[in-house]
Amino acid sequence: VTTIGWTVAVALLPAIVSPDRIGVPWGVAVLLVFFFSLFRSGMVELRDMQGDRILGKRTLASALGKEKTLVLLTAVTGGEGVLLLVCVLAGVLAPTLGLAMMLPVAYGGGCLYLYVQKFIGHSGMTEAVLDFQFILAGALAYLLA
Repeated sequence: VTTIGWTVAVALLPAIVSPDRIGVPWGVAVLLVFFFSLFRSGMVELRDMQGDRILGKRTLASALGKEKTLVLLTAVTGGEGVLLLVCVLAGVLAPTLGLAMMLPVAYGGGCLYLYVQKFIGHSGMTEAVLDFQFILAGALAYLLA
């Protein structure tokens, strides 16, 4: 639910103000916002899994379990990269912007690796580390668009 809410707020509502910008690149941006938000939510849910179970909260991580959630998040990160690469090769996204957006995707993959290696995951700093993916993507989009 959180992922859909962020996608609507960040990617769909602005289209109401600028309907002339709706097109395939906008659709790619919507998908990236959805995937980035899903990734962030999944990572935070992994961190909070034990507490969520105690409180009876149904989250993706508590429903799937830790290992399946990690597999899903790995697939999401890989899917983001494939989406961007296909869109650049198909001429849907400008190569500069499409390839630059690989940086936040790679950053997410790095966060996942650091979580598995137990460098991040069980502190309040985790959210700041994860939120930087959005900051990086937004800064690149602003600078290159």
